Amino acid sequence: MRHAYRPGSLGGLARCCAAAQGHSSTRGSGSGKVDPVREIHRSDYSFITVDDARGLIRRVRTSVPFPSIAELRTSSEASLQALATLDRTRYAQLADVRLAPPRNDPAFEEYVAAYARPLFTGFRRSALLVRTHAGRLQVTRNLGDTGLHEVQVYMDEALAVGWLLSHSTLPRPLR
Repeated sequence: MRHAYRPGSLGGLARCCAAAQGHSSTRGSGSGKVDPVREIHRSDYSFITVDDARGLIRRVRTSVPFPSIAELRTSSEASLQALATLDRTRYAQLADVRLAPPRNDPAFEEYVAAYARPLFTGFRRSALLVRTHAGRLQVTRNLGDTGLHEVQVYMDEALAVGWLLSHSTLPRPLR
């Protein structure tokens, strides 16, 4: 189910993701106080939330297409600035690109090769969440081309979050 992005709100996708995880945008820690999931970045193209209690960052791509590679670069640089405010070693990162318009033109592929490493390195664990098998194949190829073999690719959000938050040293799932 695709959800529309509405600037200034968590939007349908965030509510969907929160519902899938069994919590709202704030949740109790068991101690009676509420642990907010805070937002550290928002644009028409993406938003980033931080759940400090779980040690989880969600970097979510909206369905708004990038009009140019320059706009994609500007958006990525804004995301990197937001991520720079965090100690990445404390967090696992889920990059959710399920709503992103499909794209595999040469300029986009070249851009991904240049920017993937700074967006994914330094976290305890990183996973990419895609909607389709074709998307899974594409991002797996792109990650392999950039040497980011440690980033796992999922189509199931619960499995992705489960792996990200586990402390298991068992082998990672097959891509």
